[in-house]
Order: sequence, then C-alpha cells, then structure tokens
Amino acid sequence: MKQPERGTPERAAKEDQITEETVKAGVRRVRTLDLLDKWKRAGIITSREYDAGRHVEELGYCAQIGPRYKSILDRALTVKSIGSSGGNHDTYARVELNQIFSRIGPTSASVLTDVLIHGMTLDEASRRRRWQQQSVNAQTVKGVILAALSTIVATWD
Repeated sequence: MKQPERGTPERAAKEDQITEETVKAGVRRVRTLDLLDKWKRAGIITSREYDAGRHVEELGYCAQIGPRYKSILDRALTVKSIGSSGGNHDTYARVELNQIFSRIGPTSASVLTDVLIHGMTLDEASRRRRWQQQSVNAQTVKGVILAALSTIVATWD
C-alpha cells in the first residue's frame, strides 16, 4: 500500500495514531494520540508533567460528570468495599481543581480547562482568547500550558 504524501491530512492522521496490542494475543486496536501523548512522545514534557496533565483531566471529568452519576458512584464504591465518601466525589474533584488553579493563576487555569478538560485544540483555545480581546496565538497557548504543568509538578514535590 502506498504511503500518503508528506504534509497531507491523511499522513498527519496516520502519524497521530498508534496501534496497541491488548492482553489477548493478536487483538489490536488503533488509538489516536491526544495532545499530552504527542508532547510526551516528542520529549516536550516530562513524565511527571504528563501525569499532572492527566490528573487535571481526570479531576475535570469527575467534577463535570460527578453530579449526574453521584448515586451510581456511591453504589459502586460501596459494593467494592472501599466505602462511600458520602457522595462527595465531584466536590472533592472541584476542591482539588480549585487548589491547582489557584496555584497557577486564572489565565493558565482557563487555558488548561479549555485544552485539557474540554478538549480544544491549541488553535481553538487561541481563537477563544482573541474573542476575549486577549492577543495570543497557538504558541502562546502551548507555552502557558507547559508553564502551568511545570508549576503543578513543582508544587507536588
């Protein structure tokens, strides 16, 4: 099969995908890399910064989805003998997110929320900032995210 030409959308899509083999032998799946995966593979961020980004994503997901599924989460945790925390999963996630966001500042928190939690691309996030009369481009958004991840990692130590 002929490889797509360099610089074409087909080639870019192919480079953003990896094939993983599952535990069952011979079962493979194709997964598209997200921003954090790409940056980690390219050596732009460290594994600790990658973990910090994933942690922010998970907290954002819990904070958003928690109120809708509070009773299901409580039952699942009770059944697994972990015990119920009184249904405060989303509250815990919001409190921790607020602590992280207070360390990195409101602008960085807004960019992290847009890109990591809501899944915007760097260009989309920069366009949103321009709409809010802030002069930024995709490289500025990338720099803000990298600085925020470094700050989060520094406060973990």
